[in-house]
Amino acid sequence: MQNYQPRAPRFDLHLPIRFFSTDGLATGHCVNVSETGMRVTFERPIDFWLEGELDFRIEDQQYNIKARIVRADVRDAGLLFHIDNDADRLTVAKLLELASHHK
Repeated sequence: MQNYQPRAPRFDLHLPIRFFSTDGLATGHCVNVSETGMRVTFERPIDFWLEGELDFRIEDQQYNIKARIVRADVRDAGLLFHIDNDADRLTVAKLLELASHHK
């Protein structure tokens, strides 16, 4: 029997991001965000399973969080956050707060 776990709710959010990995810098923009990750459209093709660090600005404050590409379709990718500490939880909370006010 398969263990079904529902996906975390997604919230629309359009935010420029940078993703630093062993493949170099990839820039793009967030399409939506959840408590576990985000969907990003990159400016160039991106590889599956890359690990790196997301970097973005909210209200003149710099944020970053480690993430892994868990789904990739040319330039469209799903990233899973690595939530290891309170700073990571704060970063995700800030993203969700921003998305809740997004129109």
